Amino acid sequence: MVVMAVISLLSSIVLVSVKTARMNARNAKVRSDVHQIITALFLAREDDPNGKFPGDQTKWQCLKPSGGCYGTYVGNTTITDALAPYLPEIPKPPDPSNPFIKDAYLYHPNFTGWIDTSPPGAYIIWVKEGSPITDCQGYNKGKYDNKLDFYYCYQLIAPL
Repeated sequence: MVVMAVISLLSSIVLVSVKTARMNARNAKVRSDVHQIITALFLAREDDPNGKFPGDQTKWQCLKPSGGCYGTYVGNTTITDALAPYLPEIPKPPDPSNPFIKDAYLYHPNFTGWIDTSPPGAYIIWVKEGSPITDCQGYNKGKYDNKLDFYYCYQLIAPL
């Protein structure tokens, strides 16, 4: 009986450790993806004759050619085409089954409003699993779903 209790305790500790390791790996992938996307956006802006980030300058867009993400937002082929020389395939968040995020990061090249206390500028929105965001180099971080343990970050790419 004691042996079975010890084995049960050890297996529950291992399962929690594996779950945490997987979550940390997905979060590391998100940070890497966002860094790659931001680098590609700056390179595309340098090649733009008007010096602007790619995409529709008036709205939030999914970083994919078509389809939705983050509720009602949709993809835009002008962004994916502009990023193709620098990022042939735009990375997707590690959990495409998430009903809110789906399979794309969200982006606005020229947000002229304010997000909480953030200045107007180009933004990318990404989501982190687990504890509240401490590594968000942006604004308006918080929990977006009380049922799931996900936190979002509006990361400023460049101020206007």
